[in-house]
Amino acid sequence: MYGKTITALHIKALSESVDEEDTNLLAETIRVVIAPKTLNPVDWMYIPTNQMKGDFLVTSFEPRSMLGIAQRQGFEYLLKEGEFYSILWVE
Repeated sequence: MYGKTITALHIKALSESVDEEDTNLLAETIRVVIAPKTLNPVDWMYIPTNQMKGDFLVTSFEPRSMLGIAQRQGFEYLLKEGEFYSILWVE
């Protein structure tokens, strides 16, 4: 994980959108690059997306996706204004 570009999303604001009769939260986000050395790899789970169904993983963790986990009941806590989204992107 070290030596890679790590990006976090800071949730600036939330709004609602109705798509196919489902109400979804839209997160207005700001991309923030994080210094890898400030993260402890033990505190995070690294999931590579260059695998079968990798596109499903990316869609599932995208905060603005209507199919994402943050839109499902019980996972609303993932989207809070003024906080960082708890998923990091490693490029």
